[in-house]
Amino acid sequence: MSQQKVTAYITREYAGETQLLTLTSEDTNWAGVEVPGGTVDPGETLEQALYREIAEESGISKKQLMMVQYLGHNTYQSRTTQEIMTRHNYHLIFTGDSKHAFTHSVESNDIDHGWLYHYEWKTMNNNQVIKLADKLQPGLVELYKFL
Repeated sequence: MSQQKVTAYITREYAGETQLLTLTSEDTNWAGVEVPGGTVDPGETLEQALYREIAEESGISKKQLMMVQYLGHNTYQSRTTQEIMTRHNYHLIFTGDSKHAFTHSVESNDIDHGWLYHYEWKTMNNNQVIKLADKLQPGLVELYKFL
């Protein structure tokens, strides 16, 4: 069985534009531009893992989000462990208030505890597709279909 992962494509409407919440990590710059997500822990449902990962990595609570849809999954082989991963992709809408850019220190019981993530809302439009780390691009491609 493959390792299960979740990914959050969080959008908001701002000044008449749809924006996607993106992050870069000060501690793992090899990945490039990403979105929140991570590993499903034993005993967790996909949705529980999704909201836990969002809160740990961004500080955004479930109360500030509205689930829109499941965007499907993609399977790939980890470059570091060679393990097969299945990534489940979700679209959520942010309903709270946020600065255009902010930094969050990860709060988790995992290796990423204390890492600094720099967040930025990026405008989504079909003329210039946002480029994410390769393992995250399939979910974003699905999201663009619904804009």
